Amino acid sequence: GATLYDDAWTKGILPALDRPDFPADFRIGVLWVPVWPRLSLPIGMDEPGVARGVDRLFPFTAADLRRLVDHLAPRLEHPKAIRVDGKPLLGVFHAWRLHAQLGARLASALDAIRPRGSPLYIAGIVNQLSESDLLDSQGLDALSSYVWWPDWYGPARQDYRTLGDLRIRDWDTIRRRCATPFLPSVAVGWDATPRGKRDWDGQRIGFPYTPIIEGNTPEAVAEAVQRAVEWLDTAGAPPDHPVMIASWNEWSESHRLEPCERLGTG
Repeated sequence: GATLYDDAWTKGILPALDRPDFPADFRIGVLWVPVWPRLSLPIGMDEPGVARGVDRLFPFTAADLRRLVDHLAPRLEHPKAIRVDGKPLLGVFHAWRLHAQLGARLASALDAIRPRGSPLYIAGIVNQLSESDLLDSQGLDALSSYVWWPDWYGPARQDYRTLGDLRIRDWDTIRRRCATPFLPSVAVGWDATPRGKRDWDGQRIGFPYTPIIEGNTPEAVAEAVQRAVEWLDTAGAPPDHPVMIASWNEWSESHRLEPCERLGTG
């Protein structure tokens, strides 16, 4: 097994990795979330002190990315790091933000942050087809996704298996249109109502009240993961190219693999 950790939570994981009772075959990776970088990373410390606009954009440079990789080096170079094509995996959430900040300089910036003698495998996380088109052939080693399962503008309640069919069509479109490889990601579900007020009348539309995914039983999720594995095989991907699963413990949005009272261990 393996877990891709949000960068804010990787500080405490290193001591655990070196414990003798830690599973020998378990691996970790790092997911950089450029929405709230100041929580954990020494980059982008210039003014303004907070991100601006509805997209929460904040300024960073190619030099900031270099400092980011230096900061993450103990995680990325650890023997238990996830490796794809033999390289440590670094995921970038909302990867369109890289392009928004660096534009035409993105490819050269990504080349510059790959350590000499220890290259990175950088996967940009997208959540719609237009983002994959934007980031194709921009220096990323792969594209992937995170909770790209619901139809965000669709019905309030949506069927899990039906959404799985739609996502596979999207993966096929990316494979057809983009030169950059795609690592499929399966979401366990989506229901963010725990993040909202308890006065929901069942009518208001949008986050956190809708959409809500139904029918995401353990059997349906296992089927979706198997289909993703088969999709990678059909694409001719090397055996170490992973299928991502979101998520291990995102309880507030109801996409988690951890056992619960309702489903047990699945």
